[in-house]
Amino acid sequence: MVLEYTRNEKGEFVCPTCKVIKQKQNTMHYHMKRHEGNLPFECSHCKKQFQFQQTLDLHLQAKHRDEVPKKAMLKCPVDGCPFESLTEGNRRIHFLRKHCVEEVTKILTRKDTTYSCTSCKLTFQSSTAFHYHSASCVSLDTAKQNYMNLIY
Repeated sequence: MVLEYTRNEKGEFVCPTCKVIKQKQNTMHYHMKRHEGNLPFECSHCKKQFQFQQTLDLHLQAKHRDEVPKKAMLKCPVDGCPFESLTEGNRRIHFLRKHCVEEVTKILTRKDTTYSCTSCKLTFQSSTAFHYHSASCVSLDTAKQNYMNLIY
C-alpha cells in the first residue's frame, strides 16, 4: 500500500488521518505506519511497537534497563562529565553541544527553522543534524580534538 499525505503551506507533511504535522517525510512515513498497525517489533514489557529491531533494542535499553541484559553505556570522554549514551551518535552530539559550544557557535547560522554551516555552506533542518555534521567542519584545540578522536 502506498502511503499518501499532503504538505501544508510551509512544506511540512500532514497526516490525513489525524492531521499531525511532521517536518520530514521519513518521520511521516513512520507515523502513518502506526495508523496501519504495521509495526512488527513489539516491546514485551510495555507493548509499544516499532518498525525496526534496532529501534526496539534502543527502547529496551533506555526504558527497561533493569529488566533486560545491560548494554555497555558510552561515557563522555571529558573527565568529570556524567553523560552516558546508548549510541555513538548521541555521545558525539553531546560532546559538541556541551563541550564545544564556542567553537560550534562560530560556524552556526540559524534562520527560522534551518541551521547552516558557515564553513561548508550546508543547511540542516534540525539542530541535531547540524551538530552531528559540525564535527567535520569545526576547528578544535588539541585537547578537544583528542577527545573527539576518542569518540570516533
